[in-house]
Parts: sequence; structure tokens; C-alpha cells
Amino acid sequence: MWEAALQMFTSHPVVGVGTGDFVEAMKTLRRARLIPKFLLGFNQPHNMYLFSMATNGIVGLASLLYVFYRSLRSAAPALRSENGVNVFAFLAMAAAVHFMVAGFMDSFFNIQILRYSFAFIMGVCIRNPMSGARRP
Repeated sequence: MWEAALQMFTSHPVVGVGTGDFVEAMKTLRRARLIPKFLLGFNQPHNMYLFSMATNGIVGLASLLYVFYRSLRSAAPALRSENGVNVFAFLAMAAAVHFMVAGFMDSFFNIQILRYSFAFIMGVCIRNPMSGARRP
């Protein structure tokens, strides 16, 4: 699966094969006999980074990494604060690191509830430290 995703990326490095075209690209690779038939049963490579590269190219990978960068960067200042918002900052950083590490074994942002959960956790945890930092 990972090799197929890398083949998709190398054939379309800038913008990938398309957001909803991973399965179609797998079928194309199978017709060319570049991958074994059993891989057609999978709709993603079980790696968030490879999936992003295959479907959205370097643009998609950069966007994904930017989401994690901004999450960590937004939470970091509040982590050092002493006004009680550091718990939220820790939760935001823990969620971001969890998704980053677990993303090597699955494509979590393909699962709608996990995508919304990540957005909700980041929204609550990062908004709270940011609003707390503005108070005198």
C-alpha cells in the first residue's frame, strides 16, 4: 500500500492524483500490474502522510504539516503560562502529537468523527489559551 502511494506521488508530485481518486489510481496501477490484486481492497495506504502525498501531492503534505505546526505553535506559549490555561495547551499539544505519530499507521483525517474531534479539541484548547493571554 505504501509503495502504491509513493508511485502515485511520483507520477503526480505537485497536486497528487486527486482527493477522491486514490481507489481509481489503485485500479490503474493494478491494470498496469504494478501492484498485487489484494491491494484493491484498501481505500487508503494506512499512513496519513503518504495518503496526503498520493492524493494531494506536495501541496497537500505541506498543508497537513502546516496544520500540525500551527496547532503546536499556538499552544506552546500557553503551556508556559501560570494562569491555569496550560492544561488546555497540554491537551492541544498531546492531541496534535498523538495524531502526528498515529498518522504513520493510519489516515485519521479520512474518518469524519476523528477529523471533527481533532478540530474541536484544537478549537477549544487553543482558543482558551489565546483568549486567556489577552486578559490583563
